[in-house]
Amino acid sequence: MDKDERPPHPPKLTYDAMTMLSLASISRVGYDGPDRATLTRMPSEVLHRVAAFLYPSDVRSLSLVCKALRKACRRHHWRSVVVKPGDLNRVECIPTMPRAIKSAFVHQLHLRLDECDLVDARCLHRKVEPRRLPLPYHGRFTPSDDDDDEESLEEDRSPLARIDTLTNRVLALLSRFRKGQLLRFSWELGTCLPVDILLRIANKHDGILSLRLATDGHCRELPDPDPIGSVKFKDLESFAWSGITDPFALSCFLHRHRRKLRNLDLAMNSHLPFEREARSPNDGFANHIWTENRRPNTEPGGPMLTLTLHGIQNLTLSHIPVADNFLVTVFDLMRLRSLTLRDCPGWNRALAAAVIVVEDSEEPVALTRLEIQSKCETWRDGGSEAGDWTWLDFFRRTVHLKKLYLGLEVLREEDVSRIIWEAIDVLCDKLVELVIHFSERAALQWWPSTFDMKGAGILKHGSGYAYWNPFNLTVLESLGISCMPQNLIFLLKPFAETSTLRLLHIRQTQSDVPHQGSWCYAKAEETEAGARLRPGFLQLASWAFGPDGIHSLETIAFGDLASNKPSPGHSLFLVRDVEQGRRGKGYRIVQPSSDAGKRLMARDKHRRILSSLPLVKTME
Repeated sequence: MDKDERPPHPPKLTYDAMTMLSLASISRVGYDGPDRATLTRMPSEVLHRVAAFLYPSDVRSLSLVCKALRKACRRHHWRSVVVKPGDLNRVECIPTMPRAIKSAFVHQLHLRLDECDLVDARCLHRKVEPRRLPLPYHGRFTPSDDDDDEESLEEDRSPLARIDTLTNRVLALLSRFRKGQLLRFSWELGTCLPVDILLRIANKHDGILSLRLATDGHCRELPDPDPIGSVKFKDLESFAWSGITDPFALSCFLHRHRRKLRNLDLAMNSHLPFEREARSPNDGFANHIWTENRRPNTEPGGPMLTLTLHGIQNLTLSHIPVADNFLVTVFDLMRLRSLTLRDCPGWNRALAAAVIVVEDSEEPVALTRLEIQSKCETWRDGGSEAGDWTWLDFFRRTVHLKKLYLGLEVLREEDVSRIIWEAIDVLCDKLVELVIHFSERAALQWWPSTFDMKGAGILKHGSGYAYWNPFNLTVLESLGISCMPQNLIFLLKPFAETSTLRLLHIRQTQSDVPHQGSWCYAKAEETEAGARLRPGFLQLASWAFGPDGIHSLETIAFGDLASNKPSPGHSLFLVRDVEQGRRGKGYRIVQPSSDAGKRLMARDKHRRILSSLPLVKTME
């Protein structure tokens, strides 16, 4: 054999590589025979790398195999700890951390209430009237001789006492962590963040990567200025603040962290901060995210700060009136990867201004995900002003866009939805995720409210005929659409000839059900599992999961699933089932409240599309 024809030497494998290759031939856990690598001999670093990509439930299952794995997985059990008050009306009742939790392994601490429990207004600065509670007696609630109503008044505590209680309990909780241990911290209790807690986090854990706040924008008892504007975290990459209380302090905070900040999520829930900001003097910033653009400082020698966040890659704004040029002055469209605007007045003018700037640039917009939700503006057919429709040209500039979520309010008497469909038609052969939710209101006739469009803006009113089918050449993997099920069979027929669509989400706003009826359930008042479904919905399910339907379809979701606690009787899942297919059905019903339903909502490939375009509460 010639020298050139000799087979190459096999690559030299490290012990870690040999361990991973031999795991498939393990006879049983703990066996340590010759020439065989087992779990007991696995290097700890290999296990830690594997466990880092597992869900917490899977890590728990792995730890139940044997004592060795339980000890090795201990550091992955308590990476993230969520602490919730025992009483939703007493957020100061923070429980102590059980000793079973190994605080040495915790890197994420979240103090939070569920989003649906964050009721406005709930700050601890508010005076709360004492509630009446039933009287306990030997473990039972029995009537009292002195109280005919079987109730007693709850202890009346002042706001200052409640704040002190909350501060002391949280400081005691933070004292269990060593300096620099926490990498993520969340304060989502719907109340102001006490100064002592903020300073403890800033001093002992200044290396955190993520900070989330959920406060009460209605609160009037605020420090001036808010101390959030004076703290600094050296490595902060993600910041979220819902219920902003001080726009000036927010500007200072963002300016301090502008170099490393990559993810930004801001939400307003009250007009009070804007009213307070309008009465305040010049704050020293040349521009803002919102429309409160200050005039230049007239004092000699007074420097002006320019709020530029060109490093932001993921931006989410809710209920924030934006300036016309905020996308091209505060942010950089060539770096922005994800943009979400939910009920932000002026968003259409901001997109129109961005179109003008992008036209003069040689580089396309870098966005891969765009979400727009608006019930603030409607547009007249044909466009009474040129700027009203210029924002539609923004879709033609987003050549990298893969995920689009669009929820708009339109007039029933006009044909606005068709114009919008024509504008986004240029993206239909590129998008992998699409959510379209049109709601309509009447201008010439009385309607009790705004209702979802039954034909998705594609079918003509009352005729059932479509202008055209925008899904003829799509490669969508996930589709969310507000449309009656009997109308969807025609629109979804192109997917029967492809193998791309995996998830279909039929959206219906829950507040429409009392007036319009449910598109899924025969009787909206029936909320028990097994309630009778409408024939039109069953017909769609039988066709989609049947032999002539969409062979790639895995799941059909119905209802408003943006909340972690979807309402019973308004939401459900249909999952493809091979066993049921042999019986002529092809699917099984899964309730969102069940374990299987919770796993479906928690999946990464489902979570974003199901949580998009939530019902946004009107600001007060």
